[in-house]
Amino acid sequence: MPSFKSSTMDTLVCPTDEIYTFIPDKFHPTASSNKGLDTKSGDADSTTDKAPLSSNSVSDLIQPLVYSRTQISTESRENLLYHIFLHSSLNKSNSGEITETDIDVLLKCLKEQPFGTEGFFTFKSLVAICISYMEDYGSPIFSALSEFIKKNIKDVENVPATIRSYLIIGYFTMFLALNEGSHVSGIEEEIGYWLSNLDEASTNLTNDAEEAKVMVGIINGIGILVSLVNDFVERNEVIEDLIPSLIFYLSDESPRISIPAGALVAQCYQSYTFDDSHNDEDGDADEDVPYFDNDEIIDILAEKTKYSSKKISKEDKKQLHVAFRDMLKTVTNNVSQNARDDFKISEESEPLLAEIYLTRPYSKLQIRMKDWGFISRLDHMRWAFGSGLGSAVLANDSELLSMFRQKKTSSSSNAKFDVDDSISELPVKIKNLEVSTDQKKRDIAINKARFKKTQSQNEY
Repeated sequence: MPSFKSSTMDTLVCPTDEIYTFIPDKFHPTASSNKGLDTKSGDADSTTDKAPLSSNSVSDLIQPLVYSRTQISTESRENLLYHIFLHSSLNKSNSGEITETDIDVLLKCLKEQPFGTEGFFTFKSLVAICISYMEDYGSPIFSALSEFIKKNIKDVENVPATIRSYLIIGYFTMFLALNEGSHVSGIEEEIGYWLSNLDEASTNLTNDAEEAKVMVGIINGIGILVSLVNDFVERNEVIEDLIPSLIFYLSDESPRISIPAGALVAQCYQSYTFDDSHNDEDGDADEDVPYFDNDEIIDILAEKTKYSSKKISKEDKKQLHVAFRDMLKTVTNNVSQNARDDFKISEESEPLLAEIYLTRPYSKLQIRMKDWGFISRLDHMRWAFGSGLGSAVLANDSELLSMFRQKKTSSSSNAKFDVDDSISELPVKIKNLEVSTDQKKRDIAINKARFKKTQSQNEY
């Protein structure tokens, strides 16, 4: 299990805060039941076999879903789908093979029923499988879900905002996984599409406060799109076009909107490639990029650091101030050549946004995050895999961490990482922390106990 130690990251209000909205108590990660499937008396055939929840094969768990609801109760289907999601991870050796028929079964389940608990687990299972089995089924699943997602996020009257926010974050999670490491064409059009949806959501916000969840999902998702632009010239153009559209949301009185908007603005300044080679001696020649009035953004963020409201606690207020200060620091450190030269952007001087510690039997993996784009990516992967993200990282560090790379192909003096055309450095500091011999023994004992407990819970 990963342990998160952060300030700014936890303050970035996101629909993932309500990840268990549709999960009954018995399905919650803290529940100790979930031992098997029961058929509902009078609603399902009592002779129906229980699903093999102790099996590691996702395919074995999917097959019972083909039975009618008179044979497999709704409660049992939800339990099945919950375990399908749990078994879908980046480590395919633990989840077995999946067939096209399995994918079709899940897609049918998603499209034929209202988006309740069952739909929630079905959607998350498909997203996890899309990432885990990317080479075989990534594109077909994304294509099918993309159409489903874009249709439902427009149905404001019939689809609640919370559900639409889940669909949006699932879309961007799959988009990230499928496009990482390759040239993505049409990013400008993709950003334009989601900006138009953001404008529509802001219009609906006056009638439904829950619509903020949709807006947050879109803003965070646009951050994913920006992080996928590898060419620094193209990325600069994307950022210059994007920032003016974010000022309205950055100025929003509600931290639910201004926090993610500020994080995206900070990401834009952090990933923008400045050309210091042609600047004047005073170092101010680029003060009109990436936004024509950088002082306006600085003033807005400076004001946000003083945010006060009787509706939030003293502790929450403190976290908000820290988050806005980190954003302000990133922007001010990049607005001019003088600022960049004075600040000497480096690993030590960038604000630390969050830390993750992943426990291994003999060591701990420490990930220190100082990149705003990384935070957005991590948040989406946490949504997709939940507590399983830590297991996925420990099972295959490189495959998962590849989604947290920042491409910076530039000779600019403000580049934070030495990058050539073929190498992309991780914007995180990773190191193994030594653990004492006694601690090693304790960790091994704990891991064995957890394994036995998990096995016993999955038996009939």
